Amino acid sequence: MAARGCDATTRPFALFRPGNRLVGRSPDGERWDLPPGAADHPMLALVGAGLRPSSATVYRRDVEAFLAWWRDDPAHATTADVQNFLAATCPTPASWDRRRAALAHFYQAGIAAGHWTVNPAVGIPPRRRGDWRCRR
Repeated sequence: MAARGCDATTRPFALFRPGNRLVGRSPDGERWDLPPGAADHPMLALVGAGLRPSSATVYRRDVEAFLAWWRDDPAHATTADVQNFLAATCPTPASWDRRRAALAHFYQAGIAAGHWTVNPAVGIPPRRRGDWRCRR
């Protein structure tokens, strides 16, 4: 009997493949499309320092989606812009919180590198209710 694993043939949705296209809606309602290879934004180098490899991969994907949605210099984004991105792209509270954390990490790394001085993701409240650490 062959072992059942998590590979591209048994669960193709379980892997992030760099050749996939990211598609969504821009702030003005127009469709955005990030073609393969366009995810090599120079600012993506800020994502991943101090994170586990799996977290870095997910955070990078979330920041790629934001940069494709924003289509401007990330230094010009405001807290309202980040909230609009989260509202447009996060169907669940967990995805909102993860993308919020990814953008906070991205902007904090940009501040440390001297690219900008403000972190627009700070101060955005999480969507999960309650403190899950206190539950038994």
